[in-house]
Amino acid sequence: MIIRSTRKELPARITIIRPLFLSNSLVKISCQVYNVNTKRKELIQYLMKKGASLAREGSRHSIYQKGNNRTAIPRHIEIVDELAKKICNDLEIPFKKGENK
Repeated sequence: MIIRSTRKELPARITIIRPLFLSNSLVKISCQVYNVNTKRKELIQYLMKKGASLAREGSRHSIYQKGNNRTAIPRHIEIVDELAKKICNDLEIPFKKGENK
């Protein structure tokens, strides 16, 4: 399996190329593209629905809190799912990919 990223930092899209084998010869290569990002707006709506509130605005991040827990959300249009999961864990909110949309 070969993984190629379209960005150098955190990937916006990951292209996974899987070779399909029949016996020992390479027959076909199928390409699948998986989107691994969550829209910032959708994440914030989800957090607000689960009880989080905006604590303050920083220059590069928005700070959200739920109870005594705080976390920073960067000002990017899309946030990588791993970071979205960490943000939800910081606020003790369950992260479910389908529920964020």
